[in-house]
Amino acid sequence: MYDVLIADDEEHVRLEIEHLIKDTHWIRNVYFADNGIEALSIITEKKPKVVFLDIDMPGIDGIKLGQVTLQMSSPPYIIYITAYDQYAIEAFKVNALAYLLKPIDSIEMKSKLKHLEKIFFEEKKDKIDGNKSVSCRKITCKVDEKYIFFDQNDILLAYAKDRKVYLHLASGRELYGGTLSSLEEKLDKNHFMRCHRNFIVNISVIEEVSPWFNGTYILKMKNVDDINVIVSRNYIKNFKKRMSLE
Repeated sequence: MYDVLIADDEEHVRLEIEHLIKDTHWIRNVYFADNGIEALSIITEKKPKVVFLDIDMPGIDGIKLGQVTLQMSSPPYIIYITAYDQYAIEAFKVNALAYLLKPIDSIEMKSKLKHLEKIFFEEKKDKIDGNKSVSCRKITCKVDEKYIFFDQNDILLAYAKDRKVYLHLASGRELYGGTLSSLEEKLDKNHFMRCHRNFIVNISVIEEVSPWFNGTYILKMKNVDDINVIVSRNYIKNFKKRMSLE
């Protein structure tokens, strides 16, 4: 059982979210906040597992509050609830689990609650098998006769070129020994997504999404300046849905 915080400066929105989640079996306590400062106090003291967070709030706005939670040892899962769609990229920079627009669609909310349930199930499995947890977080590369381990969070981009797969890290590049599809299976799908047959991106480092040609997009990514990262037409629909661009 987990605790939940609903943070929104509009009471009717807080009540609507409470109604939509009331039958969720894994929720233990529901806390409420009508401003960012109060929300931060509850997050610090009560440590809720999930925060339904408005963006335009007095005190501390939702994006800044999300940035603060990233510094915590066990940050909550954040689902942004907002009337504005222009903050989607900023929301995913703070590893938001979802970005829902007001008025809230009940079917979409149920989908996110189911997704959370799957995440909690995987977390419990990892606790039972600590070794498995480590292997899921780490990515291994073989360089000459040595094996090098990387945290997934260090990977900005993975790409295929000339029949080889490379990891683009903040510290440089490494050759990955397997295929892009095999790497995709190992990466955390909450934070990585395939956007092209040759590219897998870390969502949190996407800074801009711009139209390109023939209905495709080009991405500007933090610390990735020498590669044109493309969202191909085959992946556009899923990309736009995942980034709340529709």
